[in-house]
Amino acid sequence: MHRSKNSFLEWLVYSLIFFFLYDIIWLLVDLPDFLQSVNGLYPELLVDFALCGLFSLSSLYLNRWLFKQQRFRREWKGHRVFVQNGLVVLGFNLLIAGGCELLLNLVAPKLMMQDIWGTSFLFGLIASLVALIHLSMHFSDMIVLKGKENLALQKRYLMLQLDPHFVFNSLSSLAGMIGEDPKMAEDYVVKLSHIYRYILQHIDKKYITLADGTDFIKSYIGLFNMRYDNAIVLHADDLHGDRNECILSLSLQLIIENAVKHNCPQSGTELHVSLGRQGDMLVIKNNRIYTNQTNDQSIESYGIGISNLKQRYRLEGEAEPEFVASQDAFEVRLPIIKRKQ
Repeated sequence: MHRSKNSFLEWLVYSLIFFFLYDIIWLLVDLPDFLQSVNGLYPELLVDFALCGLFSLSSLYLNRWLFKQQRFRREWKGHRVFVQNGLVVLGFNLLIAGGCELLLNLVAPKLMMQDIWGTSFLFGLIASLVALIHLSMHFSDMIVLKGKENLALQKRYLMLQLDPHFVFNSLSSLAGMIGEDPKMAEDYVVKLSHIYRYILQHIDKKYITLADGTDFIKSYIGLFNMRYDNAIVLHADDLHGDRNECILSLSLQLIIENAVKHNCPQSGTELHVSLGRQGDMLVIKNNRIYTNQTNDQSIESYGIGISNLKQRYRLEGEAEPEFVASQDAFEVRLPIIKRKQ
């Protein structure tokens, strides 16, 4: 019932706009004839409005039929399908116009003598124009919707890239522990399950607060410390501030993984990770540990990770993360996102 009411209102609005456009054209082309019709020839106006209603109805239903076609939905990106559908609408309306002219000539020949011959074809052209506008609006809606869907899928893909990366690294660490210390491996599995539960809960979320990020870093480094005998030291500022200030979820995970991977603490060395705020940036910094006078931590060492981070920030319309490598330290600056209420 509600759908029928909406369809009726759409048809009525469509018909009134159509009738208004026709009258504007009539007014511009033949003002005396228009004034004469307004002053007395009401039957002619009624016929005009009836034709407007007929063409509006046919155009609306034809457009709806075209919208439902698989080919229309499949080829919405191409201009060719738009032109083809426009020609279908035009041809259909001109066919109706010809039928109306013949019918009026048979039913009301006197009315046809009052300069109405050809009016139906004008109606057909106007109806086709309005239908094309309606069609183009639908095209625009489809483009916007498809763009949003593609954006959502792209974001989802970037998030899922992180998940197998985490699982692979964690299982590699676990495999090394099982033979060395089964009890530690058991504790590691428990902590790993907590971390993985956190990741699963946040993989569909865009943002995390700075406070949540700090808490995650503490737990994540605690997991690494089980393998590296507490050789990773975290220096974290108190970031329990504005709940509307956020960073992209799981971005800190990637940064910590990279720091540990390229600076594995050896006997007598410690990896220091600092987490603090500088203006509108969250700064994560680690010292560089050199093994045999080499250290391969660099911007390139992030591989897919740096591309992932940059793309995710770019898709959110934010500034990109900054990476700074020096002789003694490696620093990542994540833009702090001010989430709207």
